Amino acid sequence: MRHAVVIIHGIGEQKPMDTLRGFVSSVTRNQGTDGKNIEFYSKPDELSNLFELRRLTTASAEDEGRVKTDFFEYYWAYNVRDTKVQQVLTWIWQILFRWPWSLPKRIRPFHIAIWFIIFASLALILSGYDIPFMGEDQPMWIGAIGTLLTAMLSYLFTGYVGDAARYTSPSPGNIAERQKIRKDGIMLLKSLHESNKYEKIILVGHSLGAIIGYDIIRNLWSEYNTKYVDGKYKDQLLKFEKDYAQPENVALNIKPYQSAQEDLLYQQNDGGNPWRITHFITLGSPLTHASFLLAKNISELKERMKERELPKSPPVFEVIKNINRFTYLPDFKKPGRVLHHSAPFACTQWINVYYENDYVGGNLSEYFGKGIREHKIKIKGSPWLRFVPFLSHTHYWSDDGNLKRCEASLAILTSIIWDKKMPEKDEKEKQTVQPDANELAGLEL
Repeated sequence: MRHAVVIIHGIGEQKPMDTLRGFVSSVTRNQGTDGKNIEFYSKPDELSNLFELRRLTTASAEDEGRVKTDFFEYYWAYNVRDTKVQQVLTWIWQILFRWPWSLPKRIRPFHIAIWFIIFASLALILSGYDIPFMGEDQPMWIGAIGTLLTAMLSYLFTGYVGDAARYTSPSPGNIAERQKIRKDGIMLLKSLHESNKYEKIILVGHSLGAIIGYDIIRNLWSEYNTKYVDGKYKDQLLKFEKDYAQPENVALNIKPYQSAQEDLLYQQNDGGNPWRITHFITLGSPLTHASFLLAKNISELKERMKERELPKSPPVFEVIKNINRFTYLPDFKKPGRVLHHSAPFACTQWINVYYENDYVGGNLSEYFGKGIREHKIKIKGSPWLRFVPFLSHTHYWSDDGNLKRCEASLAILTSIIWDKKMPEKDEKEKQTVQPDANELAGLEL
């Protein structure tokens, strides 16, 4: 059996394979025997619908405890075309016309600063102040600079910011693009599952790709959650539910929780559920701004999570007969309970990575649950990268071979991708502990 890693790119005029090649070159560097690079090869990608795409496959090295790994790129940029400046400006104005205190603390200063600039500019104009070079006799170079800046802003808006504006805005003009992006991503992940080649699938989302990955998981899981029906590990599932269907004010130790997730996924697999997504890694994820990207405000975001539209880790539970539940009986004639449709992160571990000065990303556990392993890291390199806001956003791996600046991010990525400690199934069976029947009394129905 193999492992699969799927990388979802972020905003911008991305070209097929650019993201994948840079990512794979970075995570294979110095990861082989004696610090050598892991070799990889370009092979046809039979699972994607684009001939532009290839899969990059590593050579197997069983003596090192490493299995063959296939890397795929989910390329979606070609689905968002013909963005208009007006669409982006409308989206920006919708964000600007929010009360600053309703926005995440991380971007609140930028929101206030923009309004300060707007009011200062208006005050300057209304005061009648004679701005140099703004009269009828302005030099030609002023007009040329203005034209150049306008063209640059137009390209930035339509080629980059427009991707986020259109994907996160469910207006009628964006629905077709949103649907196509999600549908193609789901088809790729379903193809990986149905190929029966992979015992482990890791989904990595950078920037807007993190939101797309989240949407793919939450929609795909609803096709898999009821496939665990034999009840072989029903006591273990009840124990997991008892331990982690807890109110948000109850402390959660992340290491035991993710270990329990790993156990639960194996039990689900062995019990008939073919779900194989072991890890969801978000890099510089805008989901930290979910209160205005996925909802109108924090209250609406929490309500949509409570309604199980947006999954959390641990899953949202309901109280049934004084018992906290995120499982249910799909068929009373069958022995086992199943996880509900909004519980993918009962089985899938969520790891979030962001730089201190990357304000596109940020902490996710505040909204999406304490079961997310958070990594707030520092970038190395020039003062520009280390201190100027947002510049670190494109440096979670290296496209130019300079791994030093992103070594903190790569250490996390490589530890997950090349994990040599993951037990084999026969070892996992020996580790499966039968819960105390008395402890679970009354929880089954």
